[in-house]
Amino acid sequence: MKSVATQELYAYWNALRGARAAPRRDEIDPIAIPHSLPEIFLLELREGDRIAVRLAGTRLCELYGRELRGCSASALWAPQSHREIDQVLHDVMADAAVAIIAAEARRDERDAGAFELVITPLADGGGTCRYIIGALTPSSSPARALDRIDALEARSARLSWPSGLRQDGRLERGPGPAGDARQVGRFVVYDGGLELAKPEAST
Repeated sequence: MKSVATQELYAYWNALRGARAAPRRDEIDPIAIPHSLPEIFLLELREGDRIAVRLAGTRLCELYGRELRGCSASALWAPQSHREIDQVLHDVMADAAVAIIAAEARRDERDAGAFELVITPLADGGGTCRYIIGALTPSSSPARALDRIDALEARSARLSWPSGLRQDGRLERGPGPAGDARQVGRFVVYDGGLELAKPEAST
């Protein structure tokens, strides 16, 4: 992870969960992640296996030029990425995984800079992961100056199980070198390997 917002959110989520696979949604305190708030989103699994945006930060709504609350999570992505992103989001909730996604922004059907997403699972009161909290931040200079995008196109995703345990009780390798790659639709997913990078100095 390269940006301050994604690193802050992951560090907070990781500390909050303790020895559990994921913290509960009602444990999240927005005051604890002030730098991330404008770029944070909360997703919810609803009836019919549909994943919808429950909350979205002000920067994200400005970036898309509309209120995002209530829209389908897939609506944030270009059509060619819908299947892959839906699979990754369901994997994060079903397996209590953390995902780092690299994406390209689209504006008027052209590339508009690179973005980074971190998405982490949240449990309900019964311990079932049916929520996701994530952050979307630019990872390239052109994107930092961007005032609006139409959609994102997924390029790659990396899944990790920081607790070492999936929701179904299967053991997984914790943070470390990336595991074997597997194909999910049009992009490659690497299981394991969660790396924190120092944020790039702004110019």
